[in-house]
This record gives sequence, C-alpha cells and structure tokens, in this order.
Amino acid sequence: MLEMDLRSPSLGKLTGLQASHDITSVLSGKTPFAKQALRVRGNVALGLARERASDPTRFLISQQTEDVIIRIEEEFQPDLMLFDTPPVLVSDDTRAFLSKVDCALIVARAEKTTISQIDTCEREIAEHTNVVGVVLNHVRFADNDVGYGYGYGED
Repeated sequence: MLEMDLRSPSLGKLTGLQASHDITSVLSGKTPFAKQALRVRGNVALGLARERASDPTRFLISQQTEDVIIRIEEEFQPDLMLFDTPPVLVSDDTRAFLSKVDCALIVARAEKTTISQIDTCEREIAEHTNVVGVVLNHVRFADNDVGYGYGYGED
C-alpha cells in the first residue's frame, strides 16, 4: 500500500510505523521503493509519507510517479497494489492520480457519508477509471441480533 494522501498523511500514525524515507522521495525517483518500503508481513509492504508535501499535486500528476509505479510492479510483481488517496470531494488530488490506476474502490463512513456524496464520487471517479465498489467503514451494530441468520455471535 502506498500512501498518496500527501496533504494529510495518516498511515504512519495509524500503523505506528515510520519509514526511513518519505514516499515523495520514491515518487520523485530519488529513493528505490525497496529502500523506503516497510514490510509488515511476508506479502505486505507499506510506502509511507513522513510529512506533508508542499506541492502534492505535482507528484500525483507526474509521469515520474507513473514510471515509479510501473517499476514497482515489474520488480515486485504484486498481486495487488493499493493507493491510499485523499477524499475525492476534498481536493482534486485523487482525480489527478486516478488515470494511473486500473480501478478504484470508494470508502465511505457509516452515518457520515451521504448517498449523494457516494453517487458524486462514483461519477467523478468513473470519468478517470473503473469503480469496483464501495466499502462502508465505521459500522456499529446495536446488538447481537443483527446479522445474516448464520449463527454469528451465538453461543
């Protein structure tokens, strides 16, 4: 997973990890991904931002960033590459980056993100790449009676 929210990076704080180099050093071609990435499991590596970028859009639209992503794919042959981008409706950064990916997954927050916002995001993302679905996070269940009837939560 590469942190592409360069205005407000949060993956380092969320994971409690800190990279030796900033992801912008990788995206600009100054540092190889192998030297910057943090392997958290045998098959999971993180490319983290250490601080806010002064001009994040420059990295997100650059051909150099696209070339770096291609090199990472060629060298490491990942089954899946995830890019943590800023919220679509907050800035143009994500839209600037979407042409470099095969598809996008919308992450919405329960009880905060509206259906209208999800629809707007879907339309805007679809102008640049394929939308594969929506993930709803921060979901709370009121009690154990909520479920699919398969015995989840039953003794």
